[in-house]
Amino acid sequence: MEFSDISLVNNIVEQIAFGENTLNTIAGKIGEKEPTVLYSLDKLINVGLVEKKKCITDEKNKKKTQYVLRDYMFKFWYEFIPKATSVIEMGQGEIYYQDTQSGLKHYQKRMYCCLH
Repeated sequence: MEFSDISLVNNIVEQIAFGENTLNTIAGKIGEKEPTVLYSLDKLINVGLVEKKKCITDEKNKKKTQYVLRDYMFKFWYEFIPKATSVIEMGQGEIYYQDTQSGLKHYQKRMYCCLH
């Protein structure tokens, strides 16, 4: 109920998960105006899915503000599942799992470092 345009929110979260973390980059990648994206980002921040990080050496510079996913399950989902949807739907998820073993290990290391 929090979001009126689920498609827009999904696109924003997807871009953040892919490493696009500035307002203008996210807006450009999804073809939306910055105020529209900012409105949805503020809602994502309010529900705790996204975190707004400011540069500690230049907090007033809005261009250096970055958005990151706070929820590790979302990070996992958007990093691995969209690439595999068709393979999983064809009943070949095990093949995708075998092919992504090194990616999963790298992901686990990154997440472990983030938690400590």
